[in-house]
Amino acid sequence: MATYHGDCSDELKEAVESILKQTYANFELILTVDGPVPDERKLFLEEIQHSDGRIKLLWNEINRGPGAARNSAIKIANGEYISIFDADDVAYPDKLEKQLNYLLQLSLDLVGSAYTEFDTDVNKPMETRTVPINPLEIKKKIGYFSPVANPTVIAKRFVFKENFYNENFRVGEDYALWITLLKKGVKIGNYPYPTIYYRRGDSFLDRRRGLKYAKTDFLNKMAAASLYPFYEKPKIYFLAFASFIVRLLPAKLFDCIRNLRHRNKSKRL
Repeated sequence: MATYHGDCSDELKEAVESILKQTYANFELILTVDGPVPDERKLFLEEIQHSDGRIKLLWNEINRGPGAARNSAIKIANGEYISIFDADDVAYPDKLEKQLNYLLQLSLDLVGSAYTEFDTDVNKPMETRTVPINPLEIKKKIGYFSPVANPTVIAKRFVFKENFYNENFRVGEDYALWITLLKKGVKIGNYPYPTIYYRRGDSFLDRRRGLKYAKTDFLNKMAAASLYPFYEKPKIYFLAFASFIVRLLPAKLFDCIRNLRHRNKSKRL
């Protein structure tokens, strides 16, 4: 888990509490503080570290970005499995237990899940986003969109220890990692039911559009094209260019297209 000065303290508290209350309790929570944070948040982090021996804090003097922050935590992780979570989401109480059992039952290397979106109040969920379930379907969709939601992920230790997030990407670093893993033959699946409440919030659309995100998404889709047979590559190249343009559209129009894509994806699944 990683946090930085731009996170909301109340949302961070909610996220941390949802992990500490998991039905599967045999874990360590490594939380990277990526650069300077307000004094009240620093105090909160130090208090929870002293209150629960499972919590470890890493302090970065400067903000290095989400990929680097997660990589720092991964490098010192001791667990047989590694799970990723965000500082503004809320985990279902049985998230770790359900996904770990699913990973073991299906002999997978990495498992994500569906997720339920909410705005600001977790007690008022909006809708559940479906995801491709089996490894074959995930590989088929990798050139169209990121088929795994990063804060839902749990994986065998070797997956993250041998494959780090791209620290040059400030956005889309998770998408880039899934592409790399598929190229290496890592078995990726998704638990078909939601395991987290995913916070949309006011900045949700801005985090998924704009020139920076458009460039990264374009590069990821172009990289994913190598996973397809030659006759499907032109479609992926076209999609990469089309997606680049869409992410430069005004927020409301971008949101309409995103919701339409999700509805069509749900019908196909």
